[in-house]
Amino acid sequence: MFAFHSVTYDIGHGLHKLRVFDDLSVGIPDSRNLIVLGHPGSGKTAFLRLLDGREKPTQGWVEKRGTFSPLGGLARFATPTTTIRGLIAKFARIYKVDVKTLTALIEWLCGFDGGLERQIATLPPLERRVFDYALVYGIPFDHYMFDGSATPRHPQAEERFQQVLANRMRTKRLILTTRTPRLAAAFQGSGAIVGGGTIRLYPTVAEAIDAFQKLPPPLIIPLVASTATTPNEEEVEI
Repeated sequence: MFAFHSVTYDIGHGLHKLRVFDDLSVGIPDSRNLIVLGHPGSGKTAFLRLLDGREKPTQGWVEKRGTFSPLGGLARFATPTTTIRGLIAKFARIYKVDVKTLTALIEWLCGFDGGLERQIATLPPLERRVFDYALVYGIPFDHYMFDGSATPRHPQAEERFQQVLANRMRTKRLILTTRTPRLAAAFQGSGAIVGGGTIRLYPTVAEAIDAFQKLPPPLIIPLVASTATTPNEEEVEI
């Protein structure tokens, strides 16, 4: 489970300061997925970054129980010379998982068919993205966090990732943020809408989608541009 206790979160300074969350208190039990809808610039990514721990609240505190997958994946921890096999072995040791099992799963998900000695820095962007998702799903976290899409949406690998996702969700939980009701509708669990400095919770994803579709277009101008966009997904976020 996780909870935000009186969390206020500001970005920027002085005249450029923006209050993303204002005295936010919300708690989610570990028995359900949480699918969060929000317009661009509403605070979806900030919500995940606070939960991830890479950002700290201006005021208040975040409570977490269980393990949470790192937002943005694990491939970013590779050095210029780190190989695919080397990074797999590193995180197998850190998270205490069997390296052979993890390697086999990643090979199957990515369709590498060997070639694990390649340096991660040399992978094309899409192949690196697929590997990043595979590495995260290969580790048994209690909660999997994704900003925009729970799979890499790669035509050749999508079916395999959907299989692993369905298997993980039998015992684990998903925290997904999106601006796209169509993507949100694919999941069961609790729903939420982020915006206006707060998060509104709904018993089901369907109820959150219905409320979200009735909202007026946002007036806020997003401040931070994402460098990793995908079709029909988040293009600018805070």
